[in-house]
Amino acid sequence: MATLKSVLGTIRKELKQKDDLREETHYDMRKATSLSKQAILLIHQKKMKEPRNNSQRQRKYSQNCGTARPSIRRSFTQACSA
Repeated sequence: MATLKSVLGTIRKELKQKDDLREETHYDMRKATSLSKQAILLIHQKKMKEPRNNSQRQRKYSQNCGTARPSIRRSFTQACSA
């Protein structure tokens, strides 16, 4: 039978992992948003080559948020549907 101390230790580890994952996702989302804003501004300034480069980098961050972190996406979907 597991002791309370071992159960709490396991819970702490899981929470730490989820918090680290949340921080990584938050960073990626902010970076993708920033690159999207830059691309929009460059398009409005008629500088079309630079937005393509930003778009590729933004796509990389967006994909990281959606595919590499399915538990975050699942949690977000559940929160939105509630």
